[in-house]
Amino acid sequence: MAPGWCGQALTTEGTGDITPLTFRGSGYDGARAWCEAEAETAIHIARHAHSHGVPDAAWMLPTLFLPYFHITKNWRIWLSAASAGLTHARRIRSTEGEAWCLHSLGWAQHELGHIDDAIINLGQALRLRDNLGDDRARGLTLFSLGAARLSRGDSDGARRCIDQADAIFTGLGFTFGLAFTRSALAHFHQAEGDPAAARRAASDALDFARPIPSPPLLSRTHHQYGLMLLSQHQPRAALDHLDTALTLRRGSRERWGEAETLIARAETLTALGQPTAARVNYREAANILAELDDPRVTDVQARIAALSTQPQHDPL
Repeated sequence: MAPGWCGQALTTEGTGDITPLTFRGSGYDGARAWCEAEAETAIHIARHAHSHGVPDAAWMLPTLFLPYFHITKNWRIWLSAASAGLTHARRIRSTEGEAWCLHSLGWAQHELGHIDDAIINLGQALRLRDNLGDDRARGLTLFSLGAARLSRGDSDGARRCIDQADAIFTGLGFTFGLAFTRSALAHFHQAEGDPAAARRAASDALDFARPIPSPPLLSRTHHQYGLMLLSQHQPRAALDHLDTALTLRRGSRERWGEAETLIARAETLTALGQPTAARVNYREAANILAELDDPRVTDVQARIAALSTQPQHDPL
């Protein structure tokens, strides 16, 4: 689902006789199906790992499912797994486990809009990582903290975090991480009034994402590219990238991501003078968010209401 995202960080000794699943034939779809079938069982196993003599599994198993949680937005399992893992990591005094679980918990809180809690937990994770020597993990936490700070309106603090993460990933040649950081840097360049640099960064993000067999990563970079073009008042070009992102997200069953792109697509159609078509996309997004019990459905419904007074222009 996210090949190589954590490197060799989440491995244990004594596993040389185990042949891991590879999903070579089924790829992303097979990996996701396996996670859907096994995630809750794995979390249940983790809760009892300490009493069976494998204490690290109590925090490691929940952490290994982080890409799955991020893609599916299964908040109940994600928050429960991160919180339980954090408790176990602290109980066995595992600094590495505590850092990973604080990262996971903070990222979930950020996505749920609990920004202050997210920044506290991600900041604690970063301080722990400073002494662990895992640059890849430190870069991931820096990126997440930067995203959370940006959500709070701290653009300067966010930019410092993203720049540091990008420098780490560049030094490591970690293209998976660079696809994230360059998409974020495109936003900063655009906000700073440098549209050419924004386009270069967004293009870099796509170049880094394309060779990686992860539809969610590629869909994210197309989505972010579309938003950047929309902010540059190029709605027709933006629509091409958003349509690609939407196709990818529907194909990979990223329901929350699909809603996110539908909202961006509706904004683009509005800019093109197509309020009727925009309302269709907003309604589709609202239905998905309602299914996911996401409070952002209220904002989307307000946007639908606001469009009711706009005139319909010529269709695309």
